[in-house]
Amino acid sequence: MENPTKIVIVDDDALIIELLKRFLKDDGCDINGFTDQVACLSYLSSAQPDYLFVDMRMPKMDGLAFIHMLRSQGFNSPTKIFICSGATPDRGTLAELAVLKIDVINKNDLCNKSWLRSTLNLTTQSI
Repeated sequence: MENPTKIVIVDDDALIIELLKRFLKDDGCDINGFTDQVACLSYLSSAQPDYLFVDMRMPKMDGLAFIHMLRSQGFNSPTKIFICSGATPDRGTLAELAVLKIDVINKNDLCNKSWLRSTLNLTTQSI
């Protein structure tokens, strides 16, 4: 059996995390969701997921601050990172994210099962 796709999501909305888990439950993904950014940072100190989805607007620290904190703790994995936002970030933030090679996605896309499965390169499994 192949290794499962490892996904981490940090979002202050537990419903978004639950939705992602429900969408991907039949794909055998290993999904870890966090509503607390500090707990997620701690988890990522020893984990290397394939994909990391970070909400842009969260209490305590926004998504960009979270990524900077993560990188300052030595996180340097090939993980594909996405910033999820309901609104388009300002030009300065977009430029900074481009330098960091982080894709910005609309939160509606994260809540779209077809888009999500396509982005994660998940193939339909036969039943």
